[in-house]
Amino acid sequence: MSLLIVEDVREIAPLFELLLKGAGHTVETWTSAFASTADLAPWPMIDVVICDQDIDGYDGKALLRWLAEVHPTVRRVMITGGSITTEVEASADLVLIKLVSSTAVLQST
Repeated sequence: MSLLIVEDVREIAPLFELLLKGAGHTVETWTSAFASTADLAPWPMIDVVICDQDIDGYDGKALLRWLAEVHPTVRRVMITGGSITTEVEASADLVLIKLVSSTAVLQST
């Protein structure tokens, strides 16, 4: 499975990448949502996007809503350290709270 992690916290992103690569997934990690929307548009081979809710001041919900329009078959997983609102739930197929277990991350794919 091909996964994209969009996470601006440089200490967290490699942990997700290590965990998911260890489970046999192909993983790309980006630390900016702005680069992601430009780079992701022509990339149809992605299966899952795991995205932080707040990425360097950018709204992760907006990124996932954009993804739903451009690539509707991509599974959208939101990671948040904040509260889960109906808007957050509406933007993603699955919402995970940061400090999630490795099992929950693996089960999201």
